[in-house]
Amino acid sequence: MEPERSTQARKSRRRWIWPIAGTVGILVVVAMLAGTRGTPVEAARVAREDVVRTLALSGRVEPVRTVSLAATRAETVLEVIVDRGDRVTKGQVLARLDGGSVTARVEELRSRVVQAEANLRLVRSGASPQRIAQARQEVGIAEEALKRLEVNLRDNEVLLAKGLVSLNSVDELRTEKAQTTMRLEATRQALKSLEIPRPDDVRASKALVEAAERQLEAADIDLQQLEIRAPFNAEILERRIEPGERPATGQALFILRSVEPLVVVANLDERYLADVKPGQLARVAIESAPRTPYPATIGRIDPYVDPQQGTARVELLLPEAPQGAEWRPGVTVNIDIQVAEHPAALTVPRAATRTSEPQTRVFVIRDQRAVDVPITVIPWRSERIVVLEGLSEGDQVITTPDRIQDGARVRVRSR
Repeated sequence: MEPERSTQARKSRRRWIWPIAGTVGILVVVAMLAGTRGTPVEAARVAREDVVRTLALSGRVEPVRTVSLAATRAETVLEVIVDRGDRVTKGQVLARLDGGSVTARVEELRSRVVQAEANLRLVRSGASPQRIAQARQEVGIAEEALKRLEVNLRDNEVLLAKGLVSLNSVDELRTEKAQTTMRLEATRQALKSLEIPRPDDVRASKALVEAAERQLEAADIDLQQLEIRAPFNAEILERRIEPGERPATGQALFILRSVEPLVVVANLDERYLADVKPGQLARVAIESAPRTPYPATIGRIDPYVDPQQGTARVELLLPEAPQGAEWRPGVTVNIDIQVAEHPAALTVPRAATRTSEPQTRVFVIRDQRAVDVPITVIPWRSERIVVLEGLSEGDQVITTPDRIQDGARVRVRSR
């Protein structure tokens, strides 16, 4: 009985061994075939295309200016026209102060200027016709008087020669003639000054006009300060006065921030400082309307880098102020800065590249084998990278390079 059971057990074991051996054989064959066909990989061709490199940032809208409007005169507030949150235009009146004495002073000085200008015109044009006629009449009277004296003097000198009059009487006539001659000359000079204005008189009158105008200008400035006006298009952040109050000189009345032009501020990673320059073009869009971008230009770039953040502050200017309340200072915006253009550039998918200091490398498929090739690229965060050296158009690169060895046999998966 024992031999029979041993024989049966051997037969049973043989029945199990043959299926196992067959399975192992199949696996060995499959492995051999796989080694012959190569490791399956995904690949892409090196292609030429026009590339515009852009740098994506996030920033915020800021006003170009925030100012405090202060009182320049200690006057009572008559009227406050705006309130917090209002948008105002340049030159718009925000509040009015009482200044009755200033107004009266301005009116008085305006009258002085009018009078001084009238006097200057009179001096420049000479005296009035009536005054000139009077002066001419005075010259005529003096001339007639001198003629009579000359005739009388000649007659008396003849009588003196005959001894009919005394010398004293003739000397008196001579003295009177000399005085009359002097008076005639004076009246003639007076007439001349009336007909032709003297430069000294014109200069003096002009100086009076200029002095009156300067006083009026100063008073006009005081009058203008009674109206508090917006210095630019702005939004009222704070209102600090009420009607009836009397703010002190220098006290803040309003806080304003400009609403145009707007500036977008972002922090630029120091790695890209060499790629961004003032004047470069960009496009910005608020997060609530990403499909409505606005053109912008790079403005100021801070000359220093924040050592903790490793970033530099960049300002972008918006030449066309966006409309709408959503473009308020403080909102978040998405920024695309156009850094460079590369027409007909060689590109590869980023997934195909591997970083092996100091170079970037890819696996190129040649004769069904992976060939490790160093390449020179423009480092950039994009799906496809611009290749400067190491590849040619049409080269096939492996886009799933993990666990691939140089020289390994590979095959491209069919899609």
